[in-house]
Amino acid sequence: MTMMRWSIAALVIDLTIFYNIERLDFYTKNAVNLSSFVYALTAIATTSIIITPRTWRFSLQTLLLLWTSIYLGGRLLFLNDHPLIGGGYLYITITEVVFFLLTVVLSHHVAYHLHDFEDAVENISFSGIKRRVLSQDDASTVIKNELYRSRRYQHPLSLLVLEPDQASLQASLHRSVRQVQQAMMGRYVFLSVSRVVGNFLRRIDVAIEQAGQQRLVLLCPETTQDGAMVMVERLKQEIAEQLGVSVRCSIASFPDEALTFEELLREATIRLKAQGQQDGELPHSVLTPSAETRNREPEGGRQPEGRFREHESDGKSRVPLPQSDVPSSCGHEHEEQEREREVSGVR
Repeated sequence: MTMMRWSIAALVIDLTIFYNIERLDFYTKNAVNLSSFVYALTAIATTSIIITPRTWRFSLQTLLLLWTSIYLGGRLLFLNDHPLIGGGYLYITITEVVFFLLTVVLSHHVAYHLHDFEDAVENISFSGIKRRVLSQDDASTVIKNELYRSRRYQHPLSLLVLEPDQASLQASLHRSVRQVQQAMMGRYVFLSVSRVVGNFLRRIDVAIEQAGQQRLVLLCPETTQDGAMVMVERLKQEIAEQLGVSVRCSIASFPDEALTFEELLREATIRLKAQGQQDGELPHSVLTPSAETRNREPEGGRQPEGRFREHESDGKSRVPLPQSDVPSSCGHEHEEQEREREVSGVR
């Protein structure tokens, strides 16, 4: 906000002096007689730079080169009423160029700080993120549908739990306001991360906000654990490039590690907390699967001896193992799978 105020004030002062410079002839009348074309071009440049979307993304050198070319082209081709150099005209040309380019620079600064302010307001108000990030209650139907579809067609599904790494947030806070400022900073960073994640996800992925936890739960259908780990690395890189912060992320996969959403979430949360205890040494690492999980991973290209085995008839379709191989804590989920096996057998 401070930089935006200074930028706007500097632009106002610059325009005030520029548009009244001809009135500052204290000793010689009409010593400065700038072209009307320059006044009009300055107004056009200032307005277009500030109000045109994404102009702030252009480098300052690019804008200076562009508007200098427009100025020279207009003066030489269309308004060649007096030479650019020679005698007193050199002084007028220098005055025009200096004030014109200074106005372009200040307009670019104002546009940049305005965008930064709008971005902050959008993040704080959660505007534009709610369309992509759902609360867990709102996402309950989607969660049930995706888990049912994955069980029905024996497709993989992965769940990711992601949160900003607090160690990467650098701030010097007064002790009396530390808790409030840390909460505001954490919320702001979380919303910024949510926006980046929302833009990154596929259309079939579901982003869920864990209320009160400053965490995102990502439900990723048709995604194996290996695919989820690749996705985590890309997400970390994207967030680091856009926001300059690091995140922690853990993974739990269906059906190798859990069969219900609650179990997947519990497994991923446990891993995330364990990872947080190690982040003093490895703040950017992704928690690897537990020893039990690794023992279930394929070796030498063989099918893992987990929840699925090859069907003897065609060697392609995978069917669940018998009920005895499934933990008894899953209750009604296993009964539903048994009914699906019976239907498949009839077919």
